[in-house]
Amino acid sequence: SDSILVIVCDDGIPFMCDSVYVYINVTSIPDPPSSSLEIDGITYHEDSVMGITTNEDESFNFCLTIFDPEFDSYSISFFPPPTLGIIVANLVSVGLDSCFIYYPDSNAFGQDIINIIQGDKVTLTWNLMPLIIVVIGTFLGILFKILI
Repeated sequence: SDSILVIVCDDGIPFMCDSVYVYINVTSIPDPPSSSLEIDGITYHEDSVMGITTNEDESFNFCLTIFDPEFDSYSISFFPPPTLGIIVANLVSVGLDSCFIYYPDSNAFGQDIINIIQGDKVTLTWNLMPLIIVVIGTFLGILFKILI
């Protein structure tokens, strides 16, 4: 909270003044968590579309750094879930980061588009980060899928 003292005077005779305090109370509004994502040493911020390219049958790690302005607890979810693989929690997380591993399905290739959703469990606000994963197949894998 804050206050302002307002003093108003006239220039009449007799010279007279009056004052009033204006009290200001600023109420905070709930803010969603903010985050950044690190993939292969490159940091992406929440307002950018992130992308990663990986080879068929080759997993990769990614870590989220999440900050909640009110220090509320938060949740992380992936929607829609990946269609060409799975995402699992990496039990070897770094500091306060939440780390995950993406495992492409065997012989899968193509594009996975998922949204990383960080939800504030107290204020029920959320933030969305799109992630595009391109899985590159080998020539034999592509030929095999065409022949089937």
